[in-house]
Amino acid sequence: MWELKSAGAEEIFQEYEYGDSKVKPQQKVMFDTAKGRAIRRPQMTRDDISPVFFQHYPAYKNGQLNISELARVYNLNRTTVYKYISLLKWDILWLMA
Repeated sequence: MWELKSAGAEEIFQEYEYGDSKVKPQQKVMFDTAKGRAIRRPQMTRDDISPVFFQHYPAYKNGQLNISELARVYNLNRTTVYKYISLLKWDILWLMA
């Protein structure tokens, strides 16, 4: 099993296990980390991008669409489109190396 290393952590852990709402989010992160649970979103890869995105991506590369129009086509936020584009750029740079 795993050990709790801070003083008084056993009481906090019992509150956490029994659903007491007084437990702070930082304490939940501490216990999740100790148990080996994932505490953040999984890393996104090129395979996670929808294949539909690749249909209009060449139009963006040729300058026919800008970021806002590309986001509107897929009903995505512009930040998501920026993330997809940066993933594709890093993927291309990785393949060239």
